[in-house]
This record gives sequence, C-alpha cells and structure tokens, in this order.
Amino acid sequence: MVHHSLDQQELKKIKQELTQEFQKLDMPYSLTVSIGYSCGNVYSEETIKKVFQEADKNMYKQKN
Repeated sequence: MVHHSLDQQELKKIKQELTQEFQKLDMPYSLTVSIGYSCGNVYSEETIKKVFQEADKNMYKQKN
C-alpha cells in the first residue's frame, strides 16, 4: 500500500485537474465525472469507514 499525505487544498486541486481532463475528451456521448474526497488520519477500521463515508457524501454533493 502506498501512503500519500495530501491536504484538503491538494486534493481539491487534483479533483479539479481530473475533472478538466475528462471535459477535454472528445467523445460521441456525454460524460460526467463526480469525485468525492476526504482527509483524515486513518489508524483503525472505524476511522477508515468514516473517511470513506465523508468522501462518498462529498461525491454526492458534487453531483447535485
């Protein structure tokens, strides 16, 4: 497992760059991308679940 330490600003920038790259694709159909992210210190299974739940919640916020 690779461990990367990114802060909220870095994650937001990566999300924006990925979204822009998807928008550049020339496809014969419409494509949308929703990306959820979260930051946290993950030391236990419970905190892993909380980080994933927050990322999932953030993804659905972006969809709406």
